[in-house]
Amino acid sequence: MKKVFIFCVSIVISFQGLYGQDRVRITSAEAGVSFRPEYNRSFQFCWDLQTYGRLTINDTVLLRGGVSLGQSDVFNANTFLHTGVHFPLKIALSAHFLYMYNTWPDYKTSIHSFLPFFLIQGKWIGGVLGFNTRKVLYEKELLQTESILLYGIYGFFYPSDSIKLILSIANFNDFLSGNIGSYTLGLICTARVSPLLSIIGQAEVFQTGSFGLASNFYGTAFKGGVIFHF
Repeated sequence: MKKVFIFCVSIVISFQGLYGQDRVRITSAEAGVSFRPEYNRSFQFCWDLQTYGRLTINDTVLLRGGVSLGQSDVFNANTFLHTGVHFPLKIALSAHFLYMYNTWPDYKTSIHSFLPFFLIQGKWIGGVLGFNTRKVLYEKELLQTESILLYGIYGFFYPSDSIKLILSIANFNDFLSGNIGSYTLGLICTARVSPLLSIIGQAEVFQTGSFGLASNFYGTAFKGGVIFHF
């Protein structure tokens, strides 16, 4: 994880060298917290508490990170680091690198996931394509390494200037990446209630397939939280 952090910082330093220190500025910043109860066939009821932060530099470089703490049959902790660069093209194309760390201390098992991908986004629809290199460890001993296709399709709807709806189907999110046959069908609603505050709600139906060493998951989840804009 230290190497991933150094990689993200090096992008910022390189960007500063390209544009000059006086021209590098933070164009947006936000932080969010949400609670996500879930019901699935394997663990019945479980939950997690998610937090994240986001910075955009010169409307070009994206830096994000977050932590999720939860309880299924055992305690679990997940983190992610995400960096992205938007290309100066007529189409909204960007390159991203996402790192995830998932751990189950009671099982002495952890998973490192490295996800490079491209994102293309229009006003009404967007898509993601990349791959995931996943390493499963048990007591720091490597058990399994696999590469998996990464995909996502997103539809955007704008009922009003302050409300945004996103309909998505994908085999990954910030804290979890599934197999190629996995899917999560989600509906996200974000409502801007003030210049400094937004409310977010999300409903999900998912089937994550055989994830790592675990059994199949089938279930639904709801997420509610707030986003603070700075």
